[in-house]
Amino acid sequence: MAFDLSAITQPKNLPLGIILYAPVGWGKTDFGLQSPLNVFLPTEEGWGNRDLTGINSFPLITNYQEMNEAVDSLLDEDHQFRTVVIDTLSNLQKSILNEALKLHNLTAKVTARNADEVMFRAIYKQAANLWHPLLAKLDRLRKEKRMMVILLAHVGIISVDQPDVDKYDRFCIDVDKDAQPILEKWADIILFGTRNSRFRKVGQGIMETRKGIAGEQEDPRIVRTEERVTHVAKNRERLPYEIFMEDGKQFQTIFNLIYPPKKEKDVKESE
Repeated sequence: MAFDLSAITQPKNLPLGIILYAPVGWGKTDFGLQSPLNVFLPTEEGWGNRDLTGINSFPLITNYQEMNEAVDSLLDEDHQFRTVVIDTLSNLQKSILNEALKLHNLTAKVTARNADEVMFRAIYKQAANLWHPLLAKLDRLRKEKRMMVILLAHVGIISVDQPDVDKYDRFCIDVDKDAQPILEKWADIILFGTRNSRFRKVGQGIMETRKGIAGEQEDPRIVRTEERVTHVAKNRERLPYEIFMEDGKQFQTIFNLIYPPKKEKDVKESE
């Protein structure tokens, strides 16, 4: 294809690709539910006892083929959805590992308990490559359907061994280590959900205990948006490093920081 100056156009920003990883019970699913016009692609049973009225979700997705079929339907069919939520990457990783086994004509079923025992590193690398076509389809949803993509995950821990420092552990997305850099590169924003526990020491020696600092909310939920030695994160939107999450408004808190709502004065001036 030959280019000339007539090929120059104004680029368009894509809807965001967000990864949120957090401990069990932090509120990951609620974060996804608060996103606009969302549809869920669930890989695990995580609804709990919440009211399911008005929730849009595919049936439980149990393998890699079903995930691709669900994404294909969003690409090929007309719909009103503006956000797709995969809940969770951690369980999707197991389906991808099973798909890699099939490609190598192996039949052992991968579970969280036996995965490291039955798989060779070559199989894990093959599994990591299966993320690329799926993420490419999710990018098509962002470009062609103008859909935001939210990927939810549990928290993992990875050991980092660098030649210039002592070995250390850090919190990360709960997927295999070969998939980590692929997902990190894909995402616009990676949020590490945790709790901001603050304590003071009381007593000394064997009588020493820790008590919550008076006047502070106990274990408030927060997200961290920038990478540190302790955790993986990513921030292309100039978000503050640490953001406190108000119950019921987790998604809106992040969204308002990225796209500040117009003040009434600004609206009148634009008119």
